[in-house]
Amino acid sequence: MKQLIFSVLLFTFVSYSSAFEKDSLNAVESFNQNGLQLHFVLINDKEFIDKWEKPETPKISPIDTYKRGEDVIPIIIFSTDGKDSVGNANLTYDIKIVKPDGTIYGEFKQLEVWKDAPAPIMHLIKQPIDIHLEENDPIGIYKVQTTIYENVKKVRVNFELAFQVVK
Repeated sequence: MKQLIFSVLLFTFVSYSSAFEKDSLNAVESFNQNGLQLHFVLINDKEFIDKWEKPETPKISPIDTYKRGEDVIPIIIFSTDGKDSVGNANLTYDIKIVKPDGTIYGEFKQLEVWKDAPAPIMHLIKQPIDIHLEENDPIGIYKVQTTIYENVKKVRVNFELAFQVVK
C-alpha cells in the first residue's frame, strides 16, 4: 500500500518540480534505472522522519525558499533490487552544502542510506541530515550536492538541488 501511495506522492512532487519556471530553484530530483529508484527532495518538516514510520505515508512538500533560523532537510527515498551474497542492500551517500559565495557550508561522507538488511520497497534513508540555518548565514542561493552509491550494483548517481535563503 505504501508503494501505491508513494507513487501518487511522487507524481505530485514530480508535477510540482516540472511546474517551476525556468529561473526557479530545483528542490526535487529523481532517478529510475535498472532496478534503482532514488528521489532526492528538500523539505522543512522536522517531523517527517517520525511520520514516515507510521502506516500512512506523509505528504512530501518540496521547499526551495527558507528564512534564517529554519531547517533544510534533504531526504532521499530509495528502492533497489541490488542484493549482496546474503541478500542485503548496501547504499551510502556523500553530501556537500555550498554557500552562495562558493565556500563549503558543510560536508558529510559515507552516510548510510541502507546497509546490512534487505531493502524494503521505497524507503526513507537511515541517516538523514538537518541543515539548520543560522541567523548570520548569508542570503542567497545554496547548493546541495549529493552522490548516492549503490554499492552492490556499483552505480553512482549525482544530484544537485538548490535553495535560497531570504531575510
